[in-house]
Amino acid sequence: MIAEQVRSPEVETAPQAVAVPQAVAPQAVAVPQAVAVPQAVAVPQAVVPQAVAVPQAVAPQAVAPQAVVVPQAVAPQAVAPQATIQNPSPVTLSVTTPNVTAQACEKCEAEAESATPPTPIYALGSIRAAFPNTSQEKEFEAAAAAIGAVGPTNALLYQVLSQGEYLYIARNICFIFQIDSIDAYILKPTSYVEVAQFVTALDPGIEKPLDGIIGVKGPLAPPEMCNGLQLPLVAVNQSFISNLKEFVDAIAQQAGVSEELALSVLQIILGLTDNTGATDEYRAINYLAVKYPQIYITTAQMLDPNQTVGGYIGGYYLVGVSAQLANVQGTRRIVNVIFKYMQQQTSEVAFWFSTVDVTGLYPFLVSKFAPFYPGP
Repeated sequence: MIAEQVRSPEVETAPQAVAVPQAVAPQAVAVPQAVAVPQAVAVPQAVVPQAVAVPQAVAPQAVAPQAVVVPQAVAPQAVAPQATIQNPSPVTLSVTTPNVTAQACEKCEAEAESATPPTPIYALGSIRAAFPNTSQEKEFEAAAAAIGAVGPTNALLYQVLSQGEYLYIARNICFIFQIDSIDAYILKPTSYVEVAQFVTALDPGIEKPLDGIIGVKGPLAPPEMCNGLQLPLVAVNQSFISNLKEFVDAIAQQAGVSEELALSVLQIILGLTDNTGATDEYRAINYLAVKYPQIYITTAQMLDPNQTVGGYIGGYYLVGVSAQLANVQGTRRIVNVIFKYMQQQTSEVAFWFSTVDVTGLYPFLVSKFAPFYPGP
């Protein structure tokens, strides 16, 4: 306001202001309580002469009362709202940020405590398909009619879904993993590679399928996902598709054993009770069954009466497979997979074992197959 008074052109042309200095100067100083500032703004004609006629007296009086004499009444009223308007963020943050952060941290800690760690899956079984809803089923029927596909349901599914143009249908189909002909999991592929593998598993030419999945187990599927079927979801990272005969032939050839012996070992493993591939022990067993031919080689040698292996003279046949956590774990999870053999003539029992690391999603071998001597 003072700057505007000095620059006003009316100051230079007003001679009467010289004669009235006493009346104006006391009013500006003596009435600070009534806020003299608005009066000076409302009547610029009376203030302008003071700035020209008596610069020595008016200049300090105009500045000093506003900045020094009236700080208690004006400064709190004028400064407080200005600080809030000009810079509201610091005021808001200083009050609310600590509370929000504390609540967020408490919530995160509570969720972390209540959350269960993901469950790795390494399972052996077979894959079937189902329609999630009527809409998907009708879309499939239209696609089958378009290419003239005929045959039973499994044949139709494979004929249609194996066509690249109908990949969008395969992506929305429910793929269900069965263990010993019982529905165990609903599979969720993590890429189109897994989708293609699942479709291959539907090939009607596979008489006795033997499929494997490696993934992470999740929550139960909602009822609307697969037409009311509620099973645990498994996000599949890797799958392998085969049939029982081809798998047994490959194992027999690789291990140099008979197909009958390879099949007998595999059937014992597949016949284990509750082998859903969801525990560390079963994951280790299933890993050895499909990745470690040495268990088949040693089993054949133990059975051969003309061979001596590990200090045992042949004639031992496999009677069971079990697993247990190793006594020494350290920072990783190690499982002992134990194979139990019995001598045909004397019923003497012998044990062999191998250790498997199951800490991560993909198990791996720690120690080779060797004789095992259980403690007392």
